[in-house]
Amino acid sequence: MAISQNQTRRMKEATVSRPWTCDSCSNPIESIEDGWIEGLNREAGGRMVGHGLRLVHFGGNQQRHEARCQYVDLKSARTASHISDSALRDFVGPKGLMNLLQLIAADRISQLEGFEMIERLHIPGYEEARPDARSKPQGQAKLPQAGETNS
Repeated sequence: MAISQNQTRRMKEATVSRPWTCDSCSNPIESIEDGWIEGLNREAGGRMVGHGLRLVHFGGNQQRHEARCQYVDLKSARTASHISDSALRDFVGPKGLMNLLQLIAADRISQLEGFEMIERLHIPGYEEARPDARSKPQGQAKLPQAGETNS
């Protein structure tokens, strides 16, 4: 029995943690369709090195958002590095998790940034705890425990 595209989309949406916070404008990203994952690549020592991985609003939905959030809208990012980007939907659900892990394994994105993105997209409650995580040394942020609510 084949799974329809609608069933696949519903399963994917059921396995993600949202809303997310845009790394550019800090406004919420409420749906998968409104999100975009992007990073920068620069040459270092004869190989491409990924950096600046972030989750932002999708440019095609800018009519809903005042800010232009993607690197393509920032001249400094365009001139300093090559932009790699893709729709948020490519990085959520089990297949999306595998996509992120493959990028980390191939050194296309840094391990630190890649694992942070995995936490943001795949661990329920992580995004809500993230502002607290930015103000504490890495690994010391308090994440909600099972059955606990953030207040």
